[in-house]
Parts: sequence; C-alpha cells; structure tokens
Amino acid sequence: SYNILFYSISSHFVHAEIRPSTHQSIRAACASALYKYRDHVFPIWDGCNSRNVPIHTPDPWASYVAEVKTPGTYTGEMEIMACTMYYHVRFVVIQPGLPSLLFQPSHPIRSSIRAFWLHFTPGHWQALLMKDHSSASPGYTDRAEHIRLIPDRNIYTFPSVVPGSAPSPA
Repeated sequence: SYNILFYSISSHFVHAEIRPSTHQSIRAACASALYKYRDHVFPIWDGCNSRNVPIHTPDPWASYVAEVKTPGTYTGEMEIMACTMYYHVRFVVIQPGLPSLLFQPSHPIRSSIRAFWLHFTPGHWQALLMKDHSSASPGYTDRAEHIRLIPDRNIYTFPSVVPGSAPSPA
C-alpha cells in the first residue's frame, strides 16, 4: 500500500499522543503543508508525479499536491519534510547501506524538538519504536560533528547508526 509512510507516521503520533493521528489526517496535513511551506520543500521536487512522470499542466505544483491528497499515492522525502514543518517535529530515516537522513523543521538543530525514527527500504516505510512501543528519540542525532547538511535540500545526513544506538523495528 502506498499509504505506508502515513501509517508509519501515524504509529508514532498515536504513541506520542499527537492528534489527529490517523493516516488520512496526516496525509491531508501534509498536502496543506506542501502549499504552506512550498519555498522550503520545493527544492526537493523533481517536477514529476508519484509515478516519476513529468507533470505538464498549467500549474504542475497544484497537480502534484492534488495527487498527494489522494489515498494510495506514493510519497517520500518531500512529504516527510512537509510533515516536519507542519507538526514541528524531526524525522530520522534509516536506510540500510546508505547514510541516515535527518529532517529538521528549523536551523540550527535543536535537541528540544521531538524526533521520530522511520526505516526505509525501496517501496516500504516502517516506524521504529522502542521495545515499550514509545516513540524513539535517541540523543545521538544531536551530535553535530556527525551531521552534514545536504546542499539545497534542507535535509541533514549522518553515518549509519552505531549498532545498539537505534531502536528496533516494531
């Protein structure tokens, strides 16, 4: 299901008592945030729809956001950034074999902002929760010497997590 990113975020929000926390409400908030924070998230957009086909309409951005509102539409980095801005939270994305990503709503990195961990493999998202099912927020992501900003993307990257320092999949 292409709703899996929003289901994963919903898993975190339910445990963190962030409301509303349904995947449908998070998708709607994400679409709203794409308009509101367009200048912040637009550099990530490649001009294509969710099927990686270029959009040729009078207003391609509006067409893209309308597609994001549709249940079942695949979403990724840009939508995570929009949710980061809308909910004022951080998302840490673990990608096996690749550097991890930190989506941060503001600069510089502030440890007072709640962090939620997601695991990504091509075509699948999963919430990473602690064994007690609480949302994970290891302080490791606050160690600035390990974090680098990806130019023009407002996304941070850091080396893959040290074994034992990250939560395990729920």
